[in-house]
Amino acid sequence: MTIKHLNVIAISRDWSKFQYERSGGDYPSAPVTVINIPLWSKDDQKRFIEERVSLHQEAEAEFLINGTLPECTDAERWKKEDTYRVIKKGRKSALRVLDSQKDADKYMSGHKDEKNLSVEVALGKSVRCESYCPVAEFCNQYQKEK
Repeated sequence: MTIKHLNVIAISRDWSKFQYERSGGDYPSAPVTVINIPLWSKDDQKRFIEERVSLHQEAEAEFLINGTLPECTDAERWKKEDTYRVIKKGRKSALRVLDSQKDADKYMSGHKDEKNLSVEVALGKSVRCESYCPVAEFCNQYQKEK
């Protein structure tokens, strides 16, 4: 059988019309979405497999020689960015969650409760390591991050 098309049919079980309306385009438009996946040529497939095998061989050699493994990239670890939570004294939840210290400082500047506000940094987690990696407990990189 020759494959001519490749799709993912994504079912968003917790899809919300409200979330869609307020997202500005970053949220699926319906609870069922068809995502087209481009097919690779035979050369692209071969190149990918050879590259991955080579990376594994290099990692094995590095481990045998130095006892270390190469570190994963942020993308490979599905690392979320750090966030900056503006907290009001006496309140449990954040007033705002922002992407940078600069944005948090700007938000607090001139705020009516400025004297009672502070910034708490929430370090981004590596989702893949934390929830999906079967060797995370042995991984030096993840253990240092934790």
